[in-house]
Amino acid sequence: GAVYFTIRNDGAVADKLTAIETDAAQMAMLHENVEKNGVVSMRHVDALAIAPKETVTLSPKKMHVMLMGLRAPLKKGEHLLVTLTFEKAGSVKVDVPVGDVAASGPQ
Repeated sequence: GAVYFTIRNDGAVADKLTAIETDAAQMAMLHENVEKNGVVSMRHVDALAIAPKETVTLSPKKMHVMLMGLRAPLKKGEHLLVTLTFEKAGSVKVDVPVGDVAASGPQ
């Protein structure tokens, strides 16, 4: 499964998303889709830098959180609790609704 949402840095200094965790999966990793010679592949991203006052949207076919080793099938209408860990802001818990493949997450 994949997780999509919008991150907004309202602070005066840059921050960095460094870790993602959820009890719904054994592992959650930040991935981005990269196209090379007409072939699209996913690439692991260690961290996501967010400039002051910047908004970053994780969405299908772009940057997203990939859930690996799901502990149970995801069902539309349910919610996942995801913990985002930032270098400066610390841990932020986000309630993410399970939707269709192209569904957008909370903002």
